[in-house]
Amino acid sequence: MRLKAIQSTIQNAILKGFPSGDVIRQPPDQCCDKAIGVHQKAYHARLCSFLRSDYAKLYRYLGNDSFETCARAYADQFPPRSANPRWFGQAFPEFLKSHGTFGKLCVPHELAMLERALNDAFDAPDGPVVGKADLAKLDPENLAGCTFKFSSSVRLIELSHNTTSIWSALACGETPPSPYKLDTDSIVLVWRQGLSSRFRLLGEQEAMALSAMQDGVSYPKLCGMLAADLGGENAAHTAACFLRGWAEAEIISELSIRGLADETVHA
Repeated sequence: MRLKAIQSTIQNAILKGFPSGDVIRQPPDQCCDKAIGVHQKAYHARLCSFLRSDYAKLYRYLGNDSFETCARAYADQFPPRSANPRWFGQAFPEFLKSHGTFGKLCVPHELAMLERALNDAFDAPDGPVVGKADLAKLDPENLAGCTFKFSSSVRLIELSHNTTSIWSALACGETPPSPYKLDTDSIVLVWRQGLSSRFRLLGEQEAMALSAMQDGVSYPKLCGMLAADLGGENAAHTAACFLRGWAEAEIISELSIRGLADETVHA
């Protein structure tokens, strides 16, 4: 039998429980099925360890037994498709949303969503940063033609429970608070600043503003959108505060000034 066929037979025996035939020589102190069983357990244990690493807060929240049960079910339904284990757990939050007991609870799903967003933000490609000093160089009149692009690490996620408080308690090694549903869903900004992934809750207006500018809305149009609730003068001040906060967080990667030969400003 060729090497490729031998490898395929052993892999199917480990992953799918198919008989290994006479490919595996019988060990002196046990049968072939037991030998395969050792590798099956090791395979699932390794996959579970990948998920524990990616979803460490969720692991602490659920406890070892519940997490392991869920991780094994996930591995059976979503076996690895890449040699890089980093991508193995990408579908875990969605799996939790529909899986058995956990499908009836939002917090495990939302904790996993937050942890995945933090991991993805950390792994996002590096890019330029437009900081406060760059904004300070702008003539205020040029803001009328400005549009912005944001860091590839930026993510906006929507949570319906006190998930961020639970995550923070787990991160500090404290007993997490009891879960409860929020009166209004919260929008969480996740991004990478320097070498650290971060998140913070956004108010309704800032979430709207950031989402709009990600879609290419210009600065003056944003001020107009805010003016509907705040009035013209307050809208301009609020938009400027948002812009300054985004620059301090280092999430603006590029700004384009239309009307000045479509000038693009990087860091």
